[in-house]
Amino acid sequence: MRVGLEKSRNLMTVRVAQAIGMTKVAEMAKRLGVVDDLQAVLAMALGAGETTVLRPDKRLCPDRHGGKKVTPTLIDRVQDKAGPYHFPPRRSALRGCGDVAWNSQPPPTIPDTRQQVLDPATAYQMVSMLQGVVQRGTGAIVGTLGRPLAGKTGTTNDSNDVWLSAFRPISRRLLHGL
Repeated sequence: MRVGLEKSRNLMTVRVAQAIGMTKVAEMAKRLGVVDDLQAVLAMALGAGETTVLRPDKRLCPDRHGGKKVTPTLIDRVQDKAGPYHFPPRRSALRGCGDVAWNSQPPPTIPDTRQQVLDPATAYQMVSMLQGVVQRGTGAIVGTLGRPLAGKTGTTNDSNDVWLSAFRPISRRLLHGL
């Protein structure tokens, strides 16, 4: 399955969809927010359905966020050159963060209220397979950037690798290094 995904082997994709059933594929597509009502026909496993540019990114978000549902935005934040934050309005869910001085207190805990839409182990495996697309597969040209990337290429109307939806996986080392 890993090699089939890396090399964009459509027959493998159709066989997997047929084995698990298109009803389950349609349910997962809806749960992840890729499409609202995917027809349960095998052609949909190859991307025959209609969606928006942003919706496939919604599908990739849970993978890189431990299976949590994420709502992507086009503008993440607006900040002026002096540093004050303008958009979105700061909404801190943290309690007791008014004191900026460190007095040996424990760090605040940021509550994660996002919905769990994928098992974290499944999300990890998907990120690993999508990294293979960039390292060894149809997205290998992007791998030459030398950055940890993952993604999926796609084709349309007899063209080769027309698009790439890619992301940078969240690194545990990066998170612990802050």
